[in-house]
Amino acid sequence: MKRSMMAATLGLLALGGCQKHADAPAAPTAEAGGTLVVTDARLVLPAVKGNPGAFYFTAAIPGKAATRLAGITIAGTGKAELHETVGSEMKPLDGVDFEPGQVVRFEPGGRHAMVFGIQPYVKAGSDLTVTFHLANGTASTQAKVEAAGEAMGAMPAMGMGAKDMSHMDMGHGK
Repeated sequence: MKRSMMAATLGLLALGGCQKHADAPAAPTAEAGGTLVVTDARLVLPAVKGNPGAFYFTAAIPGKAATRLAGITIAGTGKAELHETVGSEMKPLDGVDFEPGQVVRFEPGGRHAMVFGIQPYVKAGSDLTVTFHLANGTASTQAKVEAAGEAMGAMPAMGMGAKDMSHMDMGHGK
């Protein structure tokens, strides 16, 4: 029964319309009172050194118990804060509730984690360990590190990649 629920959840994630990055590892699962299934985990480095980065992922709890994501710890960083973009405003979140079988996406323009204190040795192409702090335990996985330009190229909803933006006047230096 547990395997069939896991297979159903993974199928739901595949059909959910979230863009899958070819280099993103299919994250392992970990027991945390129910199983947390995480895919597409990626830390996007800031375009300007010293600024915060962003952490995105898709997760689900295929078990029968609801849980709450209280926080995230990412190796090689100082801290990660849960946020949500609402309209043009970014607001901090004190946690995110998960219902059994629910797929929750942390993506650009929505829920995400702002990542502060990224160590100089954290480079694009590497993997970092991420620990999810849940109301009923913890779960860990690996996340791919991406450069800021890679993230821009992966946002088809904007209709342009980073190279398409090179000619745009962003209002800097005026």
